Amino acid sequence: MNVARKDQNTALLLTAKEGHSLVAEQLLAKGADVRVSDAEGMTALLLASNSEYAQSELVKLLLAKGANVKDTDPQGNTALMLAARAGAFQVIEALAAGGAEVNAKNKDGSNALQLAKESKVDGNEEKRAEVIRLLLKAGAKE
Repeated sequence: MNVARKDQNTALLLTAKEGHSLVAEQLLAKGADVRVSDAEGMTALLLASNSEYAQSELVKLLLAKGANVKDTDPQGNTALMLAARAGAFQVIEALAAGGAEVNAKNKDGSNALQLAKESKVDGNEEKRAEVIRLLLKAGAKE
């Protein structure tokens, strides 16, 4: 179940990256390790939050199964930061409810709010503004 390929990707990591919550649920039920990371240090939660396929149900499932909301990627970005940059507001809500620190900073000294403000969010200003409002509501500060 937790067998990794050469790049250290497991079935759960690949599933999380693609946003397949039903498959992830089955893998976790069969014993997939929610805390494993790939060769770049990315956990299932980080991949699920950073993906263009980010889904709040998958993030909630990973958190319920023991994913660490404080895990960071090699640049020090938390799942919340990745979701903010991607414009995934339902994922942001799930991470905030799961205990994500909204004012945590990455290695560059940026927090989720700053990353959201700098983000292109698919060129959608309305979506970016909604992400910023959500982060401010969750207590994010400049």
